[in-house]
Amino acid sequence: MSSMYSQERDAPPTSGPGRPEGLHIDDLLRLTAEAQASDLHLKAGRPPVLRTHGRLVAHNSYGALTEADMRRFLEQIANREQLETFDETLELDISYALPSVARYRVNVAMQRKSVTMVMRRLDETIPPIDSLGLPAICQELVMRPRACCWSPATPARASPPPWHR
Repeated sequence: MSSMYSQERDAPPTSGPGRPEGLHIDDLLRLTAEAQASDLHLKAGRPPVLRTHGRLVAHNSYGALTEADMRRFLEQIANREQLETFDETLELDISYALPSVARYRVNVAMQRKSVTMVMRRLDETIPPIDSLGLPAICQELVMRPRACCWSPATPARASPPPWHR
């Protein structure tokens, strides 16, 4: 299996909120989906943090994560080949699927001698093009064969882009 992808796994029973020692990464991913958060940030010494509607919100009820928690979370989502790659390069980009919940794009890195993770939630369903609020010309362009569309990214922008003012 390529080091770029992880296996889909059946979800274990939830252990519920509480001490991180009994916490499985899937519990945090379910929380991310239920909160409709876009990202889950995990770092030793801090509680899990969700990005919801552009705001970072710490979930203190879980307590601060330890270096051991972070390594355990990595081992819960990565296969042996991926773990070897991480141990050699100190970084890893993989995908992880939680069946019936969502797929996640995962970035793992070593920072200050501890594993850190950012997990981006990817919706399982692709929204219809009409629901995206795109101008008609954009809808027409993306449906053309061999079309190329460019759009500047403006994540978490506080004001509308200049062309919408």
